Amino acid sequence: MTGYDPTDGTRADKDGFADCERQIFQRCTPEETRDSNGKCRAKDDCAQACDGGQGTIAEAFGTCVCDNTVTLNEVCNKECLSTLPESTFTSDGGVLLHDPVTNTTIYTKLGESTIGTAACALPSGNCKIVTMRMSDNEKGDFNAVLGQP
Repeated sequence: MTGYDPTDGTRADKDGFADCERQIFQRCTPEETRDSNGKCRAKDDCAQACDGGQGTIAEAFGTCVCDNTVTLNEVCNKECLSTLPESTFTSDGGVLLHDPVTNTTIYTKLGESTIGTAACALPSGNCKIVTMRMSDNEKGDFNAVLGQP
């Protein structure tokens, strides 16, 4: 959400040549806050975002902060993290995958399922990356293994 709409009706999230006009939002009541789409919602209207749990909408971003959020340490502590594969971009746009448990490294080129451009701007060509896979219910699975559906 940019806060502006193009006057010619084109998409507001794309660059264009049309003039823009500022979006005017309704005032929210003291019991409400603005969500990430600019709509007024009850401050605790997070049941859908929190999988049926409770939460509150953070005023800074308009997104829910869920009470039932599990911390990274609860899912995978320091010992567990040390066993996870590491992904690194190479200067040619490929990815090195290193498994610290087996001490093996494989090279792969990113395929059609990749969104965006794989590039590394560091002179060493070794940029750390985090993988993410989107599930059918639009939730992100961070540190997904590349090459798996």
